[in-house]
Amino acid sequence: MTLPELKNIIMSKQPISELIIFKCEDEDFIPSQYIKEICNYTNSQLVTINDLQEYPTNQYNAFEEEDINYIYKHTCEDQLNELEENYKSFSNLFIICNKISKDIINKFKDNIVEIPKLTEWQLKDYVPVVCPGLNEDQASWLANGCNGSAYRLVNELNKLLPFPTSTRKDIFNSFVQEGIFNADVNINTFDLISAIQTKDLNRVKEMLPKIDISSMGLVSLLYSSFRNIIKVWLTKYPTENNTGLTSKQIWAINKLPKNYSKDQLLKIFDILTSIDFKLKNGGIQEKLISDYVITSILTV
Repeated sequence: MTLPELKNIIMSKQPISELIIFKCEDEDFIPSQYIKEICNYTNSQLVTINDLQEYPTNQYNAFEEEDINYIYKHTCEDQLNELEENYKSFSNLFIICNKISKDIINKFKDNIVEIPKLTEWQLKDYVPVVCPGLNEDQASWLANGCNGSAYRLVNELNKLLPFPTSTRKDIFNSFVQEGIFNADVNINTFDLISAIQTKDLNRVKEMLPKIDISSMGLVSLLYSSFRNIIKVWLTKYPTENNTGLTSKQIWAINKLPKNYSKDQLLKIFDILTSIDFKLKNGGIQEKLISDYVITSILTV
């Protein structure tokens, strides 16, 4: 079974007619969401089993419990070798794994759904689905900081959900400043951003090898940071209304040493805008970007 075929079944709320084996390249977030949705529209309970022997293979028992679905997760391909052909008909059994032996692939090729590895842009696009109210830069920041883990992303977004949608941008910024988020981008990357903002060359050299963020993510954060600096420093009387920033952000930006002139700030913004455009349109190699963009800013 292909992933689009399974999506069509779920979207049309059709009953599952056979065993489904999810093969994941990384974490089990996506198949878990599919299984959860199947349980929702079939109004059935989900039971996790730790061994295939816990599944009621007796036909009478299995189909007698029509309101129960079983999920079995494993990481060792040998654990699936006990699957027999008759398992194909067990429509209330879901298996999630990251390795499958050739023998099992041959036996159950029509029951296997391949789940591709989540990409950074998919995580970013998932942010407004779970937590509307954040802007694109904030979504990028979280997606970059969670290292490809949808579970970590959801955990961070859950911290914002109790707040009204209209306040989440400001709450997000406060959370970043106060270290509420556990995303990896909090510590090393923001130390690097701060060092670039203040032209602290020694600190830049120290932090650069420690960051764990994509080039696109770094450009997005620098773009957002310098845009905010421009809003505050180039506005005669910066306020929440004319900058779109909170009073805390304005205060923090005004505390930064003014190591860049107005012309330098505008040139930096042009550089970041150009690089961001080229990155998104394939006009530049991503692996070369981090050193290039930092050098361009510090030598402007």
